[in-house]
Amino acid sequence: MDIDTKYKLLEKLIQTREDAVLDQVKAVLGGYDKDFWDTLDNETQNSILRGKDQSQKGQTRPHDEVMTALKSRFSKE
Repeated sequence: MDIDTKYKLLEKLIQTREDAVLDQVKAVLGGYDKDFWDTLDNETQNSILRGKDQSQKGQTRPHDEVMTALKSRFSKE
């Protein structure tokens, strides 16, 4: 990436008032002291851990199988 592009990005970053944009830049550049996991609420963490456990036990279904079932269930045809 050339230096002009970097300066243009830097200018936009300085001018932004969007916290979400700044948070994303921090995350990309490693500016967070906290692990992303710690920002998740307990319900979300437990759901992820449950899914991980189910996956390790082989209690999963292939994506295309799930999509086919959902399409047939919710299709208006």
